[in-house]
Amino acid sequence: AARKENREFRRAMSLGLRSIFFLALPATAGLIVLRVPIIRFLLQVGKFTAENTQATAHALLFYSIGIFAYSAIQFLSRVFYSLQDTLTPVTVGVLTIILNLVLNFLLIKPLAHGGLALAYSLAGIFNMVLLLWILRKKLGSIDGGRIAVSFAKSFTASVLMGIVLYWIAGWTELVFGVSTKGGQLVQVSLSVITGLVLYSVLSLLFKM
Repeated sequence: AARKENREFRRAMSLGLRSIFFLALPATAGLIVLRVPIIRFLLQVGKFTAENTQATAHALLFYSIGIFAYSAIQFLSRVFYSLQDTLTPVTVGVLTIILNLVLNFLLIKPLAHGGLALAYSLAGIFNMVLLLWILRKKLGSIDGGRIAVSFAKSFTASVLMGIVLYWIAGWTELVFGVSTKGGQLVQVSLSVITGLVLYSVLSLLFKM
């Protein structure tokens, strides 16, 4: 950016953003599908009951939706900083806080504490989209087509992975049970390993 190498700058920015989506989207799918097994394995002991697990999983479901957006925001903010623009991320951040507050009031009644988590995720997606729109205006082009195709491939692979994970988690629960930490460990570890392998294979097939 300092050398005004705009083409190389856009290429580096595009690669960074595509890399973030490549990692964040499968993490999102994995957490959504395995939210109960993971929380049960890590936290459900003593006074932390099955009901607490369900309540925590309810929030994690909606928080997970915003992982890719908040990951991208961390990166996009630095893109603006490298362009000597600190005002834009701050301004967009303030607008995001306002939107988050409004969504909190709208969603807390129908979704309880899950509504607060969903509001946070939706505000993050708004923040990311607005930063990308402003950046496109600023640079003229941000390699948007390539980013969109990469996002679509990562999203599709993550959904397919999530479907298989749902089946694996159910199968391991039937075979090994989840009443003990050993059974819970088998369920979580086998599901995570399967997800990693499957996403890797799909990444090769989709030429990602």
